[in-house]
Amino acid sequence: MAVTVLFDSAARAAQKPAAKFEVVSIRAVPASAPPVVLPSDWTPVQPGGRFTTPSTTLSGLILFAYEVRHWEVRLLGLPSWHTKRFAVSAAAGGDFPQLSSEENREQVRLMVREMLADRFRLRLHAETRQGTILKMSVEKGGPRLKAVAAPVPPELEGRIGLSMGNAGGRLVAKKVTLASLARSVGTLLRVDVLDETGVKGYYDFDFRWTAPSDGPAPKPGLGPEGQALFITAVKDEFGLRFSSERGPTQYWIVDHAEPPTEN
Repeated sequence: MAVTVLFDSAARAAQKPAAKFEVVSIRAVPASAPPVVLPSDWTPVQPGGRFTTPSTTLSGLILFAYEVRHWEVRLLGLPSWHTKRFAVSAAAGGDFPQLSSEENREQVRLMVREMLADRFRLRLHAETRQGTILKMSVEKGGPRLKAVAAPVPPELEGRIGLSMGNAGGRLVAKKVTLASLARSVGTLLRVDVLDETGVKGYYDFDFRWTAPSDGPAPKPGLGPEGQALFITAVKDEFGLRFSSERGPTQYWIVDHAEPPTEN
């Protein structure tokens, strides 16, 4: 049974008024424009309630504003023009409060929702349906992991590099948690992965796996055989189990959207 949550003007009117950007500029990026290359640590969110990006799409804005996970399969009903790119620059008013980085990001995220409703006439709703999820737990006798020192502020938790295909893959990370590992696996497989290991601490990884050489030649890309290869390799190497189950998954459905007027 699906559970539906609406996000439209009527629902917003019944809630406490949300803060809005005071100034918003949206301009179409020509299809002939060269691709924009941004640093790996780039973020569109700036201090003081600012949001700036040289190139984004409707789906990209929705992804940020509503924290949509696995949008390629969970965000439905996008209009045919959803791949059209826009340069967006938005700023809050002078009375915007001084906030921590996390609080500022959360407030900007909510203001982008309002911008989508005002400028893109966006209406959408969320539905919780039964779908496939993965649970990451500890095998009997596991885990086989060696903890490392936690990052010392201002040092942050490291990034995870994870690639996999039917022929094999590699996992590289420094000072990361198993919760972060679960999220990275979920992002790559486009499925929710729940960390049920109960294992705390930080870990380094540099692990490769390959398909058996005595079997048939692997097909290009990543399919069920590549996923099964990864699951088996992680179980054998680290004592971590990934099990597939049915559980609640969230989908987002776009009910209406219009191309924005430029300014």
